[in-house]
Amino acid sequence: MTERGPDLEIIATVSAKRAGRHWITGLAGAGATYFRINGAFESIETIRRMVKTIQKGWTKGRAPIWLDVPRNKIRIAADRPRSTFKMGQAIRLGLGDVNFPAFFRPLHRGDVLYAKDSTYRFTVERRTESSAVLRAEQDGAIAPGMGLHRKGGWDKLPLMTLRDLELVELARQYDVPYLGISYLRHSSEIDEIRKVVGPRIKPIFKIETWHAYNELPKILGQLDTISIDRGDLSSEIGIENIHTAVRRIMRSAHRRKIKIFLATQFLSNMIRNPLPSISEVTSLHEAFEDGVHGIQLSEETAAGLFPIASVHWLRSLFAAWGRRSTGRLGSIPLRSHALDRQR
Repeated sequence: MTERGPDLEIIATVSAKRAGRHWITGLAGAGATYFRINGAFESIETIRRMVKTIQKGWTKGRAPIWLDVPRNKIRIAADRPRSTFKMGQAIRLGLGDVNFPAFFRPLHRGDVLYAKDSTYRFTVERRTESSAVLRAEQDGAIAPGMGLHRKGGWDKLPLMTLRDLELVELARQYDVPYLGISYLRHSSEIDEIRKVVGPRIKPIFKIETWHAYNELPKILGQLDTISIDRGDLSSEIGIENIHTAVRRIMRSAHRRKIKIFLATQFLSNMIRNPLPSISEVTSLHEAFEDGVHGIQLSEETAAGLFPIASVHWLRSLFAAWGRRSTGRLGSIPLRSHALDRQR
């Protein structure tokens, strides 16, 4: 197993509204060790302002920036208006509704598509070269930037988009130390992306596609750090397989002494509530037991009502897990909730 330090590393995702001094100092004070910016949802200029704001020195360099490059994920177009749907409703998507026109070609009647970390499911009823009709299996909303997945994933997509290249250039300009590289599909992409990124920035490759899972030995043989996104991976290999798949990836990574970050839905209950659920606490303890080096919080800190408390709880739960051999029980103070209420 890769040697883990005494503390858990915590990636706190920040949005434009959470990039101010109150939130940055509060998140760092609660224990965040990286500030993650998701390059898929903000404009380039907004991301530039966020980077400059975070770099003002409020945290004295304790939490560097981790900028995610979205790459070639199939998404709802950024300029498509948000729309709600009901279970059983037919939803038509055309060329202007998705970011890659090639989305429609591999679809067949009866195919199942997933979205929103496998919490949305749609069945393909009809498709042409330029459109598809999907049947919703639950209530929900089609939102700009929402990813669309199918079992077996997508292939034959460009290595990097123009937006990706703009984000890489921004990272170079502002000395952003880490780039999260989304949607790695094949081992052959690793060297190509490293050449694009350059030697001054460390790319953190994400294991979140069906193709990457099936090329795992070749991919892990080239890396010293990975991030496993449980949400997108579950949409490509099937949510029923995600626990087994993550365990396999982690065991393989530990044998090669690779550092492991885990992402998706660790404290989802705290998006709207000040406390985690029992299942979330149990899942986190299992991740600690399995030797994870870091946990990524996404909506919990970017959009949730209790971002600082979420980081504080994560740090405190890791400390409680560390006391497991003593048999001593403790309590977690709720002082960080007051900071969230000052928003």
